[in-house]
Parts: sequence; C-alpha cells; structure tokens
Amino acid sequence: MGEHDASSYGLEPAAEVPDLPGSVRMGEDIEAALDMLAADLFVQSTGCVSSFGHFHLALSHGRAQERLVMKLMTDPKYRSIPWDRTHIWSVAEHGLEPGHPDHSMTHWRELAAEPGGIPDEQLHAIHAHRPDAASTYERELIEHLEWRERGHDRLDFVVLGDDLELLRGIDDPMGRLVGSSEQAERVMLTRRLLNATRTIAIIGIGHPGRKLVDTLRADRDRVGLSPEVGTLRWYLDAYACRCSGHIQANERVTFSIRYQDDDLLVVEKPARVVTQPGVGHQHDTLLNGLFAKFGPQLQQLGTARDFGLVHRLDRETSGVLVVALTAQGYDGMRALFEQRKVSKFYWAICHKAPRDTQGVIKKPIAEQLKRKDRYTSIKSAKISATGKAAVTAYRVLASNELGALIEAHPVTGRLHQVRVHLDLIGSAVLGDNLYGPNIVRKASSRLALHAHRLVFQHPVTGEKVDIET
Repeated sequence: MGEHDASSYGLEPAAEVPDLPGSVRMGEDIEAALDMLAADLFVQSTGCVSSFGHFHLALSHGRAQERLVMKLMTDPKYRSIPWDRTHIWSVAEHGLEPGHPDHSMTHWRELAAEPGGIPDEQLHAIHAHRPDAASTYERELIEHLEWRERGHDRLDFVVLGDDLELLRGIDDPMGRLVGSSEQAERVMLTRRLLNATRTIAIIGIGHPGRKLVDTLRADRDRVGLSPEVGTLRWYLDAYACRCSGHIQANERVTFSIRYQDDDLLVVEKPARVVTQPGVGHQHDTLLNGLFAKFGPQLQQLGTARDFGLVHRLDRETSGVLVVALTAQGYDGMRALFEQRKVSKFYWAICHKAPRDTQGVIKKPIAEQLKRKDRYTSIKSAKISATGKAAVTAYRVLASNELGALIEAHPVTGRLHQVRVHLDLIGSAVLGDNLYGPNIVRKASSRLALHAHRLVFQHPVTGEKVDIET
C-alpha cells in the first residue's frame, strides 16, 4: 500500500454543505450543531412569549432531539428560556397510551418538563391508542392556537430528526391538521400543519445524520416539507456533511472470519471495538476493518442497507455477528431477525450462580435515559411492567465460590437484555459498569460477555448455519 494511500490513514473527505431544501447550518462537531439550533430556539422562544404570551414547540422523538433538550436544560447560556410559558407537542406517536415508557411525552416530561418546571397542562400528549386520536389532538391544537390573531395561529417551532417519513410529511384527504401514516402505524401532524410553522428545524448529527444526508443527496425530493411563510433550516455537523457514500477502509482493525460464502459473512468482533462509525469513532470500527477486505461488496450495498451490517454488538461485548455481502443476503437476514428465526447464545461470567441452574426469565424491559454526568446521558434498560416483552433462557455451565459461567439465549432482542435479566436473578455480569453493583464493576477490566454462537437457516441457500466460537 502506497505511503499516500488515504485508506491506510483512514482520512475523510472534506465536509461539503449539502444542497437541501431551505437553508443549511453546519457545525464543526455535534456540540456546535446543537449549539446553533439551541441558540435559534432560544431567540424564537423569548420572542414568541414576548409577543403572544406562550411558545408552542413540537418535537419528534429521537436521540439527537434528546441531546438538544439536554443542552437546553444544562447549558447556562439557555437558562432563561421561558419554559413555564412553553407548550410541548408531539409530532408523531405510535399506538401507545401516555405514560408508557416508549411514549415520546414520557421522555419530554423527564428531560424537559420536570427540570424546566413546565406545567402538566402544557404537555400535550397524543392518545395514539384511541381510535379518535387524530381528531382529538386536532381539536386540542386548535383550542390552544386559535385565540392568537389571524396569521399567528400556528406552531412556533418544530424539531425533527432523521425520520424520513416525517420529513416527507403526510397529507390528509380532508385537509385536517392531524392524520395517520400510510400504514396507520402512527398518528402524525400533517404536512398542512407543519408547513404553516414559523420554523422547522431538522437536526442531523453523527452516523444517523450522515446516513440521512447521503439518502437526500441521492434523492432530494424525499423531503416533502416546504414552509409557506416560515423557515426550513437544517442543523448538521461536519461528520454528517462529508460526502460519504462510502466508509474509509482501515486494515488495522482486526477481526476473525468464522464463516464466508457469496452472500454472507459471520465474523468475530473483539471487545472494545465499536461496530460502526459514529461520533468519536470514525475510522477504528469493525466496519472500517471490513471495508479493508470487502470494500466493493459493502460499498455496493450502501447506506440503504447499512453497508451490510445486519445487527450489532455493544462496544464492550465480543463475539460473532452476521454481515451481508449481497442485497439478497441482507434482505433475507433482516427478515429472519424480524421473525426471530436467528438463535443467539452468549457466555457470561457472573459474580455468582443463580438459585436455579437453568430457567427462563420472562420480564418486560423498558428503555430509559440515565444521566452520565451533568451534560450527557446514555440509554439504559430496566425491568418495567409497562416495557416490551423480553424472554431469556439460561443455564449454568460451571460455578464455584468465585463466580459462575452462564450461557444465555435471548429469545427477544431488547436493549441490554442479557445483562438486565441476569442481574435480575442475582447474577450480574462481571465488569458491567451500567447495571452491576460496585463489587461486580471492579471485578473485571471489561464486560465479561461474549456472543459465542449463531444459528439460522441461510436465507439464500436454505442450509442450516451453526457458527460457534
């Protein structure tokens, strides 16, 4: 490899502001992009409260939006945002009842309403589980906005993320303000209402932002929003704006190939290696290493098929995972995972054996945000009656006074499912800094969890594939 070969250094192309509808603001990093959006929201909120008495903010749910709200709540520059005069609305909601851990307003209550002192009556949740959810929410919107003078009876600020369906928007045949998505899976604000908004802000940061920008560079018409008298503005970081369409190869990232044919790979990922590029890990991920060996095939799949990544492992978890080399392989494996026809087995070294040497744990798991420090939070999981169904079978392979080796077989695929379920039965995984007690966290320099086996029927050949490490 030549001394000036970019792939040997993991160099990235220069960031270029994409040609998108509306205006684009690009920050050098994620914090700069968030700061630009936060500053614009701050100015508009104070102006609206001064002119109309209240500020009406609509949020779609996503990780980027959560980071924005956390910045607004913790950064001293935005301390004087008039939260007590702010109304929060949902842009879209799946068929969930308010109070469910996955309901968007549950997140905004925790992240914004409680620390900001927003009164409960100013949190407007969509009762998406009801058949009349759309009409009820429309009446609520009209009730709170119609008292403003004509021309100002609209939402003040809408924040969207990388959800293409929301960026396209939906029309309602009756011209209503709230409707249902094409598959009736979500209750959503319609294009008519969104296009009347003073400011539509779209945030794209990190890997999801880059995937969004790549998609829109190829098909700009997928954005259906076009404000009538307001502003459409994009807030992107430099990473999202770089002309990717490809991943930089890095042969220094090592991995083992456990299975290979024309359509699929099964590789073994080392611990402490991130699966795909993102903030802070743009060149040193498993995908960068895969591109050094299988670049042409993965490039052909592109962002639409996640460059062949069918599923992922957490950074601290080692073990096997499937990578597709063809569109047929990718689509087939995705279908198998969605149908729960892929069997996954983990080895976990735990600080002690459970009371029963084998069993099945059936406890629902809900995702939550856990504050890491004053400025950031991380997603974690907890046992909750309002969570999603989660099932893990387990058996103790060996144990003594120092600990236990347990094989876990998660039937469902919830966030951190194996770790949460094993902790529930008193067998926390060694080195688990998120869920384990202090004695467990300090017992290992890494998370003692290894995905050691995958079993599935090959989606192209129909043969059984059983890979064990």
